[in-house]
Amino acid sequence: MTHTKIILVFVGLFVFHSTAIWGQSERAARYEPGDWITYGNFHYITGFAKGDNQFFIGTTHGVLRYDQLSREWKYPYTAGSGLSDSYVLNVQYVDSNQKLWVFTRGGVDVISLVTNRWEHIENTEHILRSDVRRVTVRNSGQDVYVVNGANRVYRINKFTHYVREIENLPSNIGSDTQAIPNPLPLYNLNGPWIIDRNTNRLEDDNFREYPFTSMVRDSRQQTWLGTWGAGFIRADATSKVGRVWRIGPISNAVGAMYKDGEQFWFGGAQSRYSGPPSIEGEPGISYWDMDRDEWHHWRQNEEYRINDATIYNIDGDEHSVWFGTERGLLHYSKEKSRWMNISNSSLGSHQVYEVLVQDTSVWVASRSGLYRVSNPTGGFTENISILKERMIGVYALARINNILYAGTDNGLVELDLATMEMKYYDRNGNYVPAEKFSEFRVYAIAAGKNNVYYANDFGLFELNLVSKSVQELPKIGIYARSIPRKIEVGPGGVWVAFDDGLGQYNPENREWEYFTREDGLASNLVYDIVPENEYIWIATHQGVTRFNPSNLNLR
Repeated sequence: MTHTKIILVFVGLFVFHSTAIWGQSERAARYEPGDWITYGNFHYITGFAKGDNQFFIGTTHGVLRYDQLSREWKYPYTAGSGLSDSYVLNVQYVDSNQKLWVFTRGGVDVISLVTNRWEHIENTEHILRSDVRRVTVRNSGQDVYVVNGANRVYRINKFTHYVREIENLPSNIGSDTQAIPNPLPLYNLNGPWIIDRNTNRLEDDNFREYPFTSMVRDSRQQTWLGTWGAGFIRADATSKVGRVWRIGPISNAVGAMYKDGEQFWFGGAQSRYSGPPSIEGEPGISYWDMDRDEWHHWRQNEEYRINDATIYNIDGDEHSVWFGTERGLLHYSKEKSRWMNISNSSLGSHQVYEVLVQDTSVWVASRSGLYRVSNPTGGFTENISILKERMIGVYALARINNILYAGTDNGLVELDLATMEMKYYDRNGNYVPAEKFSEFRVYAIAAGKNNVYYANDFGLFELNLVSKSVQELPKIGIYARSIPRKIEVGPGGVWVAFDDGLGQYNPENREWEYFTREDGLASNLVYDIVPENEYIWIATHQGVTRFNPSNLNLR
């Protein structure tokens, strides 16, 4: 791709020219728009923009889009879908050519809402400082004006994208946004939210306050109020009845996911919390009701039954959701809307790495062994001995029909759930007696139709259950220098979560594909994978990415 850059030097000013077009890049040639969609912590609002029929919300993790005709939320714009950086400093809609301008910490990006193609205005990353929360943007005639954190003013031509520094912002330029009144009107808000008229801030039921950042009224007489940390308010300008929207998981680092139809649960990947919230979010658990477009959040330091919000795994059914945490097993009753710690028996507060729900039982892989817990009450816990008189850590579980496979400190074991007979595998796929069971630690497992994939310190392996043979998967090469965190069988083959990206193994040709942030991942640090029909949901350290591999045009 050829980039054009013209620099004209004047006394006291300079000019840049663009354009680097993302729509012609290698990534755009390989993927379709919407193949990579990321949901992050969209609770920190930096600006609003009114389109013809869409409303745009700039946040510290991308741009939210609301279709006012269909009354639906469209997928957000993030770095994975074309932005130079997901931290958005402000947004501006230009109706003359139906383009949305997005001001990010990586520079200025422009998308045509007609062609759905991105352009990046070259060298604008130098005019947008990374140490400020927001920038001021104005739209007038043929130009867009931006005032950065150092109060330097730049004029960008809407059509040529020439950038020029000027001395002052013209006084005759208006703004789509409004000054925030002090005090604000009395809005009737949903849930625990109120506006503290003394501080002119939004307040929750734990007396935490969130300052307002921006305000605008749309063509349908709806007032939008952005906050720093609590999302935004959308309220009727006449009746003053409004709703607080907190879109995205409470923690940007998502360690585990569980999806049951249109119910989606997320657990945080970090737990130690001190000080005020940051734009990366806070330790906690989030629930997304996709049918109603509603998000619910539970913070570790506010829901006392959540001992630790480092979540390793989540599973559930129509009655309950179970969480494996850094400090034991956590249960949520859907019917009672109540949390409960399962601290009975020897399970205690040991790390729980995986949970697997099967009818009236919950199988628990723990640092202290394998357990069976009653579902949905959690009232009975049984320790399933791997080796007599020895504590063997269990790290991963998978089930094929009535057979449970467990990855342990000593290797791979098989448990018949009907007879409770346990068998032990050696490295060649043969059964061995318990006294000879001493292989390598198995960190992750996934079950196929007639095979089991597992990972240990020496690589990835496939156990063929028909031939009872083991073969090592091909090495990935320069990628994936870490031990796999998760393995799942899904559309397109076997998917593997690494600390440095996402691997896809094709069993038919025994070849790997590898995906990173350059493709569209929110982060290269991948914690969890959930296949769903043609999609792959990927939990990362910077949000949750949904990938559609069916449109993949391989190089």
